[in-house]
Amino acid sequence: MLPGFGLGFGVAGQEFLDADRVPFAVAGLVLGAAWQVLYRRDLVDRLIVPTVALCVGVGLTLVSGQEFVFDDETGSAESVLLYVGGVLAGLVLGEQLLRWQDRRAEELRLRAAPGPSPGSAPR
Repeated sequence: MLPGFGLGFGVAGQEFLDADRVPFAVAGLVLGAAWQVLYRRDLVDRLIVPTVALCVGVGLTLVSGQEFVFDDETGSAESVLLYVGGVLAGLVLGEQLLRWQDRRAEELRLRAAPGPSPGSAPR
């Protein structure tokens, strides 16, 4: 799974650039877009498993009475959330690019197709 490697890129960017959270968001955005453009698939089909896993995790947390912890010393939970948000944005932007390319190809195909000649109307 291509976006799975992005967390490693985010950590590397964090260390090399002395940046706090930006590398995670950028890595997620770039890899999400690349994932969709290189391996096009319907977004609902692609995101159903992570969505179900998220719902189950939140449901179990709520039932168990545990608190949601997003404020830790390392900021890792925030970085992961930024990364996931970047992946989602990249997937959507990648799909928009592919749809634009499809529309453009269809327009060019229609322009190149020969139209009916003036004297060949059906009777």
